[in-house]
Amino acid sequence: MVQPSHDVIVQAIELIESRIGIAVGKQFQDEFMDLFNRLAHNQPQTFFNQLRDTPESSPQWQRLINTLTIGETYFLREENHFDLLKKHILPKLILHRRQIGQHTLRIWSAGCASGEEPYSIAIILHQFLPDIHTWDIEIHGTDINSYALQTAHHGIYREWAFRHTDSVFQQNYFDKVEGGYQLKQLIKDRVTFRQHNLMQGYYTGHFDLIFCKNVVLYFNEPYIEQVENNLYHALKPEGWLFMGQAEALRVHRNRWQTHIFTGSTIYQRLMKTSDTTEVTYRALSSDEEARLTDQASHHNNYYQQAVEAVHDENHVMAEQFLSLALENNHHKAESHTLLALIFANRKAMPEAEAHIKAALSIDPLHADVHYVMAMIAHEQNHTESAIRSLQMTLYCDTYHALGAFMLGNLYAQSGQLPKAFSQWTKVQRAIEDFEPTDYVSDLSDLTAKQLDALISAHLSDT
Repeated sequence: MVQPSHDVIVQAIELIESRIGIAVGKQFQDEFMDLFNRLAHNQPQTFFNQLRDTPESSPQWQRLINTLTIGETYFLREENHFDLLKKHILPKLILHRRQIGQHTLRIWSAGCASGEEPYSIAIILHQFLPDIHTWDIEIHGTDINSYALQTAHHGIYREWAFRHTDSVFQQNYFDKVEGGYQLKQLIKDRVTFRQHNLMQGYYTGHFDLIFCKNVVLYFNEPYIEQVENNLYHALKPEGWLFMGQAEALRVHRNRWQTHIFTGSTIYQRLMKTSDTTEVTYRALSSDEEARLTDQASHHNNYYQQAVEAVHDENHVMAEQFLSLALENNHHKAESHTLLALIFANRKAMPEAEAHIKAALSIDPLHADVHYVMAMIAHEQNHTESAIRSLQMTLYCDTYHALGAFMLGNLYAQSGQLPKAFSQWTKVQRAIEDFEPTDYVSDLSDLTAKQLDALISAHLSDT
């Protein structure tokens, strides 16, 4: 077997990332060499030359893309987004179009994989618009993976694609056929599919709504800006952008209005770029809250994998695992809290606040979320608010090591040394049963040994 040289692998990673944006070096790391060689049929240099000299639609690229991309989705994925679409966005948009006599809608599902998302949108519109036959509606589903698009074109899905829907959904819009369920033609005809690379522009100023969910999560930082620019320019002014729960806009945030719902952040393109970021906050109804929070735990360990990524300071990978955790209703309060911390560290404060609200709605006595609130308040120089949040942290968990440590520090800074000593000795009690290499929290890469050393230094210096 001919092993690819180091230079070929480095060049291949650079080529792939520059052409399709996916962070191959971070996603696949040590396994990429074997993966590349397998796809190259033991001719790595020839395969690299073919990739370099052909477009992403070529068979060589498509074999590679099919290996690198997940392509797994299901109907009504992130159902809260569809609720927001039906209850907050479509009513105003449809009313406005009726008032001006313009019965048109343009929607893009970017990175649609096997088509469940754009078909879900088509079904929602069929339910929402009693006079849909009088409307001129375009729903575009695009993906770079031609293999996934073949499934989308066929419109036949297995039972697993309906895991977040009820039986009525299947009965109304699908027919049982050999191999699964065939989408009814009246829905199938609503969606047009096309192969498309998100690194390239698409129908400038065309769309009222864009769904681009859990796609940019897998992109390298330099290319995220390029994709966000393409999405921005594809939207009409005042058009809406849906991203995944674990995603947030990275650049040029002042040209978007950020709409905050519990656990969800939706973006709207402003009529013109503003000097400040606009944020609106909207509450969900009690029924919506209950449905978002009253869901069973899932057996996957996505949350724990996210924690391990945080401990390794790999926040990009942590976001990916947290996205999967939330999709599968796994450790929801903890997942929202960890995302709030990641977004706060990135200065994406509206998104951080959305996840804080979601965590509190699930568990008001979750100590870690109050600790994250304290960190944010401290970062903003709101010392009294930070102290109140830390006190709440310790009310929820008397021996919360990070909470007691931070509260002791704040007391020491204000000259309240007895209170500081009390908190620092509480930290020592909190970690006395820890192994030296144990992490003291899901939120930090600080080990028990490191925290004990910090406490000992504080106690000896004061």
